[in-house]
Amino acid sequence: MKKNFLSENIENYKKDLAKLISFKTVLKKEYPNEEMKKALSFMKEIADRDGMKSYINPDGYYGYIEIGEGEELIGILTHIDVVPTGKVDKWDSDPFELREADGMLYARGTTDDKGPLMLSYYLLKYLKDFKLNRRVRLIFGTDEESNWRGVAKYRELEELPTFGISPDSSFPVTFLELEAVQMELHSEPQETEWEIHGGVAANVVPSEAEFKKGEKVIKAKGKSTHAMNPQKGINAIYELLKQLPEDVKHPLIDFIKNELNYEVHGETVFGRLIEDKYAKITLTLGMMDIDNNQQRIVLDSRVPTSSSVTEIFEILKQKAEKYGLTLKERKRHVKVHIPEEHWIVKDLVTAYSDVMGEHVPPQASGGGTYAKAMKNIVAYGPLMPGLDYTGHKYNENIIIDDYIKAFSIYENVFRKWTDAK
Repeated sequence: MKKNFLSENIENYKKDLAKLISFKTVLKKEYPNEEMKKALSFMKEIADRDGMKSYINPDGYYGYIEIGEGEELIGILTHIDVVPTGKVDKWDSDPFELREADGMLYARGTTDDKGPLMLSYYLLKYLKDFKLNRRVRLIFGTDEESNWRGVAKYRELEELPTFGISPDSSFPVTFLELEAVQMELHSEPQETEWEIHGGVAANVVPSEAEFKKGEKVIKAKGKSTHAMNPQKGINAIYELLKQLPEDVKHPLIDFIKNELNYEVHGETVFGRLIEDKYAKITLTLGMMDIDNNQQRIVLDSRVPTSSSVTEIFEILKQKAEKYGLTLKERKRHVKVHIPEEHWIVKDLVTAYSDVMGEHVPPQASGGGTYAKAMKNIVAYGPLMPGLDYTGHKYNENIIIDDYIKAFSIYENVFRKWTDAK
């Protein structure tokens, strides 16, 4: 791989990324929180340093950096918030301190999405000295991992891109993002002499779960992964329920055992395998809490084009009612489908092929990126095809050489889209 602007400035990239990583931008009850506001201020600070136009929403919902001229606006949609770290002692180093080892960078947010955000920033830093016939705006929200309030506020107040990308996925390009929904299933409170707790986020396969009754404790371990690919993980809640004494009874437990049946594709509860030519449905049990204060489970589902969120919600609702349980929708994301023959998709596939010397067809994904937030946006890189996605996991990481390659891919297509001279 020949040298490019990122390879020549890699130490500066790592320094800027380390600072951005250091802000603990995990969602809390207060939103937007102070750590998010500090991260936004830092992005403005480096934009000022490098002579680029920037704006930070005064309430801390979003920010953007812009270069170029012209009526059309190309968007690069990213986010500064991150999922919780889980137990810090499960990491090989402090998750909010960037660590380099064996050609890789480790920290929470390296993959999702601070690493790609800073990669995009360096793309703008490179392009700003060219004459561009379109404007390029790097947009960063603050609530992508939860309720998307940051990008919603941006849509309400700001100019929308004509088209663009969200670098929160993998190459070559994601032309179809499945419809997705998160749901909460709860029972009426009933006194229990025991507790069950597992999971930290709806869109993460839980790696730990625990049962407590007096001094008796049962713990279960799993393997965390993103809910778009639950088959790549091991659900600790499921592992825990398999170990419980037979006298531990609860409608939620019965529902999980009888209907969810420890499956990742929901064949039992839906009565069939729901799939199309692109993907199979996923059904992930992300969180479970049973104690004398709350009794609920949280589900995440990514739905193929052969069905719909409305259909699967009604199926789950009817099944839940048989156990005296109530199902409610927490949030829903529409699907993104830009046809494979569309010029945006073709340009992005070509840019990847030109740089990497191989043709890889566009893909469908169960992931949910900011491509769902605005029209004519598709998820594009920076993860290389076939590699394991480490976002939402312990020891989240990126490969430095792969990011240098990704920069060349982005450079290729953005120079074309802006007629950079």
